[in-house]
Amino acid sequence: MVLSYDVQDAWSVSVLEGLRASLEQAEATLHVEWLDARRKEGVGSVAAFERFLLEKYGRSHLDMLVAADNAAFDSLRRFRAALDPALPLVFCGVNNATPAMLAGESDLVGVSETVDITATVNLGLGLFPKTSHLAVIADSTRGGLANLDVLRQVTPGFPRSLAVPEFVDVKYGDLAGILGGLPRDTLLLVLGVVQGPDGVPLPVADSMAALSAASPFPVLTCWDFEVGAGALGGVVVSGLEQGRAAGGLVRRILAGEAVESLPRILKSPDVPMIDAVQLRRFGRSLSDLPPGVVVVNRQETLYTRYRGLVWTALAVFAVMAGCILALALALAARKRAVTALVASEARYRTSVDSAPTAIFIADTAGWLRDVNPAACHMTGWSREELLAKNIADVLDPASREEGMRGFAAIDAQARTAEVLGRTKDGTPRWWSIAAVQLAPDRVLGFVADVTERKAAEARLRDSETRYKLLAEQAPISIMAFDAKGVITFVNKRHLDVFAGGRKAPEFFLGRGLLELPGIVGAGIADKLEPLLRGVPIDLEAVYFPEFTGGHAGYVNLRGVPLHHEDGTFAGGILIREDVTARIGMERSLTAARNAAEAASLAKSAFLANMSHEIRTPLNGVLGMLQLLAASPLSSEQAEYAALAIQSSKRLTRLLSDILDLSRVEAGKMQIQAEPFQLSEALRQVLALFNPISQQTGVFLTSHIDVALPAMVVGDAARLQQVLTNLIGNAFKFTTTGSVVVEAYPLPSRRAGEVRILFSVADTGCGIPDADLKKLFEPFTQASQGLQRNVQGAGLGLSICQHLISLMGGSIAVDSEPGQGTTFLFCVTLGRVQALAGQLRPAGGPADQLRPLRVLLVEDDRVTRLVATRLLEKFGHGVTVAENGRRALDVLAEGEYDLVLMDIQMPEMDGLEATATIRNAPRFAAKAAIPIVAMTAYAMAGDRERFLASGMDDYVAKPVSIEDLRAAIERAMTKASAA
Repeated sequence: MVLSYDVQDAWSVSVLEGLRASLEQAEATLHVEWLDARRKEGVGSVAAFERFLLEKYGRSHLDMLVAADNAAFDSLRRFRAALDPALPLVFCGVNNATPAMLAGESDLVGVSETVDITATVNLGLGLFPKTSHLAVIADSTRGGLANLDVLRQVTPGFPRSLAVPEFVDVKYGDLAGILGGLPRDTLLLVLGVVQGPDGVPLPVADSMAALSAASPFPVLTCWDFEVGAGALGGVVVSGLEQGRAAGGLVRRILAGEAVESLPRILKSPDVPMIDAVQLRRFGRSLSDLPPGVVVVNRQETLYTRYRGLVWTALAVFAVMAGCILALALALAARKRAVTALVASEARYRTSVDSAPTAIFIADTAGWLRDVNPAACHMTGWSREELLAKNIADVLDPASREEGMRGFAAIDAQARTAEVLGRTKDGTPRWWSIAAVQLAPDRVLGFVADVTERKAAEARLRDSETRYKLLAEQAPISIMAFDAKGVITFVNKRHLDVFAGGRKAPEFFLGRGLLELPGIVGAGIADKLEPLLRGVPIDLEAVYFPEFTGGHAGYVNLRGVPLHHEDGTFAGGILIREDVTARIGMERSLTAARNAAEAASLAKSAFLANMSHEIRTPLNGVLGMLQLLAASPLSSEQAEYAALAIQSSKRLTRLLSDILDLSRVEAGKMQIQAEPFQLSEALRQVLALFNPISQQTGVFLTSHIDVALPAMVVGDAARLQQVLTNLIGNAFKFTTTGSVVVEAYPLPSRRAGEVRILFSVADTGCGIPDADLKKLFEPFTQASQGLQRNVQGAGLGLSICQHLISLMGGSIAVDSEPGQGTTFLFCVTLGRVQALAGQLRPAGGPADQLRPLRVLLVEDDRVTRLVATRLLEKFGHGVTVAENGRRALDVLAEGEYDLVLMDIQMPEMDGLEATATIRNAPRFAAKAAIPIVAMTAYAMAGDRERFLASGMDDYVAKPVSIEDLRAAIERAMTKASAA
């Protein structure tokens, strides 16, 4: 263990004491070294100390290192790097330790030394709540300035606003003047040391002694070694607790716990601590302290010193007190007998006067003879005023005659009545009077104000009326029944709808719920029976062959049981809703939906079939044209062939656009999520238009921001489709000038995603404002009519908009006629970490692809010829099979490197042939042969379906040379990787 300071430093000694106490039970040898970092020699001394450690412990076997405070921590980190970087290092007392301080190093754990200024100030404010100023003494050392920064950060969190003057690098001789100018209700917070007359900082102990002597205010501190040395206290950093916490980590590591499993930085174990001498100095006692505060310099009390004598004296006094108590009890008994009579006489008056209920006594003529305070409070009259009145005087004129008749009938049997009275201010109030004849000429009465209860009863009656009206007029059938299932209420809706207006309420009232003709006819009496046991029921779309009114229909039923306050069953409500019209509508909608789905399926089947039938001959046309273009031709013939190939590709794109639009409308367009090289994908798109740029003289320039990642996750093909369409449109409408393609990063909304802004700008003819609104609608073009300057079906931008939306983005356009057009769109892609070996130059492996033995399985004669010639031009040997069954025979007899497989063929299709190759025992040795689907099936999901069946890659007809070469390369690369 290395401690930063010397053996006379109280802080270091307390840290060592805490560590040793924590390791007392551990079987470990502790080597202690003292860095003495406050020596004037500075860096040279520390370097010499580290050389000394290497010489002393270089050949020793150490299990771990322990550092106390920052200087020792920095030194041991260098020592560990030279000795053994994997050696665990435990630290404590490191000021404001953060994970950033430990970055790049492993096997480091420890305890941060963090001053808790907020808790210290709160402790001071709790003892001195009238404080208005918090004066701060600090120094300009690195630690002092850091403490000031912490203070400024936490000041807004103080429980109330305080003035916080700061005094930095104060000299001892200036203390009196500075502190004398502060208000009396000030607390002094010490975050540094004061200086001597020569400007040299005083030792910590001397500085605190000087501050305490000069300060007329309580002194707060954040360090335990200053409590008892002049400071009142605070929530302090404790060297003892720092050592104990570090020792706990050492003990756990020695017990076998991995350093990585331990918390890297433990919170500073600060302790609330107060000096009892300073507490008394400023007029506070230990009882003012909150629980859990550690008290130093506590004085020993007389009770602690003379505890034995105190308890002996208490025992003697207890015996004497017993004797005195016995004499007192005898005297008290005699006194109680004397006062019993007086108490009995007063008890009646006290009970009456303190009763919360109004009580009166009247004679038989109704004149009041006595009243209690509650009666006065209830009526508003004083006792004297009431004793001068007759009962008739306090009754409302409307009920006076009836009230007095009831009063005259009072006899020895108690009677109760409710009458309307009036208070002194004329307010009418309802009173409940219970009266009895007390004597032949006296009547005793108890009165309670029941005005609120009467009002509540009136509101209840109004509510019952409203709810009954609501139930009567409700647009659903409502029946109420009692606990025996007998119907007690039926509303108008039931009579109008279910009874057809033919039955009166009496037809239903008094009948059993389960005996109603409609319930019996629907056969649901058993399903309603649980309702009569208090169980709620819900039945939907129950068919009633005959309602009471004679018609049929469907009904939703809900049964709600009701219960008394004691939980017993009280009856319930049966609610019925006629849903016959809704059921009919649902059936119509279902039939319409089924018809629409059937039409959609028929449309999809038609499109799939038309796609297949068009692509097959188109494949022959394009293939032959590509073969023709590759043969020796005159310049005129080469031009004709190139134009024919271009027209064929335009027809292919139109077919793909129609299919893409169909996918979008059916909601079946899917976006893949696969890693791809962004710059390569953009390069490939731009390369497609370099020949057009050269032919037209329109410059094609690009700018790809260097901040964009190399690898992203997304659908490269769909992104290229959007860019190809937009760049192609730019060239269509631009005769002079340039087309500029740019890509920039946008801020990400979530971690792990990349948002990219693309711009395609041209200097073409522009688009009128009137056409911008419908630009993204299918089959719409900016140029219309018989004099269009460019060709197209008007599907591209609509498909682009849908693709961009599926890729988490949006598209916008800015155009000015005669100046040009700019399309802006953004997409959201995933972020990946590019690994060494993942990226390769385009075309490398393809250029080096060895000659292959290819089995071509194709039923169309023209396609066979085209594919054979193309493969032979690649340098491959080709064997042909007309269908899947023939392909299996050929494959069984020969050795092949690759199979190009059509899907739709006579006798055996490509999917069945692929499944046989992959699974049949006779092809076990050739089951892994690469198989590439070459088919006219290009609808949504076709590619995925074929790959899932066991094929390695896919190319759609009509096949271009580039697509075929790329598919073969991918399949062979995949096979070699496996």
